[in-house]
Amino acid sequence: KPGQELDFARARLESMYGQIRSGWTRSRDGMEIEITVPANTTATVVLPGARAGSLIENGESIGSAQGILNWEETEDGVRLELGSGDYCFKYKVE
Repeated sequence: KPGQELDFARARLESMYGQIRSGWTRSRDGMEIEITVPANTTATVVLPGARAGSLIENGESIGSAQGILNWEETEDGVRLELGSGDYCFKYKVE
């Protein structure tokens, strides 16, 4: 979960299925979060402070974006189930 002290962070892990990658950048415009999910796997991701109506993935709303298997809005943000692939989420923190 991004803290107030950092404006960006990146991490990666070589798993037996391939590279898992995530990173985030905070700006005045909001958050940008990049995620890579290896082939033949799924991931559960929570985007803190996001709201489904303003969440964009690679230029599309989450209802139209490829690879999003399921999503729900929670108190903490938006919880996503993602299939394998590369994702770039953008949203304003509310």
